[in-house]
Amino acid sequence: MRGWVIVPALALGLAACGSEPEQPENSMTEEEVAAEISELPKPLPGLYRNTTTLVDMTVPGATEADLVRIREEAKIQEGDKERCLTAEEAEKGYQDIVSGLAEAQRGMSCNFSKFAAEGSQLDAALACDAGFGTSANIAIAGTVAEESSDMTMDMKLGIPVVGDMSMKLNIKSERLGDCP
Repeated sequence: MRGWVIVPALALGLAACGSEPEQPENSMTEEEVAAEISELPKPLPGLYRNTTTLVDMTVPGATEADLVRIREEAKIQEGDKERCLTAEEAEKGYQDIVSGLAEAQRGMSCNFSKFAAEGSQLDAALACDAGFGTSANIAIAGTVAEESSDMTMDMKLGIPVVGDMSMKLNIKSERLGDCP
């Protein structure tokens, strides 16, 4: 199920060294996010196919040839990947996955400004800061069910010198059956 938290190398490349930024006032606490996560249906154990697709990307000043090269490099993380979700992992639900979102941004300090779960619907917003003017705003929306998920991750990246770039991913997960 971790397939839906894949962030392309371009977004991960935003990491910068420096001091930890302060937590914004409008960010949610870990307890508030955990309470919302508990509202989501837990996935069933089994073999899952995770499909990640780069839907759109804009990079200021990039030529069409640059965009083609960047998209080709991003395809390393695109495509189908299969993963066995154990009973122990399934029992945790989406707690580890969501926690990983805030931690997996390679040195960036990330906080949820919104995380709303109602039934199988998920709507979340994450703000990240790597210091030195580098930032990312990530919106995640979609559906989560016991045997599948379909999420859109829309990232707006602010990078000094380069400018603002954006990237949109679609991440789908489908249970194929029991683990081999």
